[in-house]
Amino acid sequence: MRKIFVVVPALVVALFVIHCAHMTSPPTEPMAKYPPASVVMDTTHCAGGVGIASEHGPVICIDSNSLNANPDHQHVHRGAWIHFFLTNAGQEIDIQFKEPVKVQFKERRGNECWLRIRDDALTGQARYTVFNLTTGKNRDPDVMIDP
Repeated sequence: MRKIFVVVPALVVALFVIHCAHMTSPPTEPMAKYPPASVVMDTTHCAGGVGIASEHGPVICIDSNSLNANPDHQHVHRGAWIHFFLTNAGQEIDIQFKEPVKVQFKERRGNECWLRIRDDALTGQARYTVFNLTTGKNRDPDVMIDP
């Protein structure tokens, strides 16, 4: 019985050391096989460049080249969160609403920008500008705010 108490912890430590050994060795394949970050597509949030239509929290995918929004003219309720993603994960996005009083809690990181439509926002069309900060391009799509 005592041997089990000594052997099992020793075995666990040995397996852990062997498992972690790959973290200290350089990659076996040259990095040239992987595309640079500027062309890595965001397939997690915008598979095929298609967003998720939802009045309660849409995901709007912005094509990195044309800056077309998908879905465009998305209807959202007051109080809903909207997530915007550029289809190119290596580029940076910013969203500026023409009427900033309609949104709150806006943040951005890399190819993602998220914001909340205010609870008291006026209903109707809400135009915004998409900025691709990496290329300098911009475009003006819209969302429709519903009560």
